[in-house]
Amino acid sequence: EKVVGSKRFALSSLIMSSNAFLIPARFMATIGHFVACVGAAYTIENNVYASMSAQPHLKEINYANQIANWAIIMSYLCFSLDFVGLFSGFSMFSASKNAFQCAIHVTGGIMMCWFITYTWRWEMLWIIVCLTNIPTAFVEIAPLVDIFVLKTVPY
Repeated sequence: EKVVGSKRFALSSLIMSSNAFLIPARFMATIGHFVACVGAAYTIENNVYASMSAQPHLKEINYANQIANWAIIMSYLCFSLDFVGLFSGFSMFSASKNAFQCAIHVTGGIMMCWFITYTWRWEMLWIIVCLTNIPTAFVEIAPLVDIFVLKTVPY
């Protein structure tokens, strides 16, 4: 317990107050990043053409489109794990996981918007996915492994 002025604050109330704003912030950051990824899926052809030479072969264009689409699919798979973790509650009440998810998803959303706006090379999409989607998916997999494989109590 902590006394500030005439009010007493328990440590648990401070943790609950951090979750009170981290959970909605995590939801908004995840949705924003997801919307930016959907936007990138619609503009990926522009990024592919921007990264090609003046006279690209059809084979090069098809290869680049295929690899870029796999990056988008990977991001969607990672988002599905993020949403399962968020809505199922396996990691929802962990303040550190929520803060990590917020920071990474905000960064990912900004990077994805820059990818769309400045027509970055399609290879950058894999870098963005590897830096912002895959780590958040691993953070969501960890509680699932703890609960269902190692049989631990989450909270």
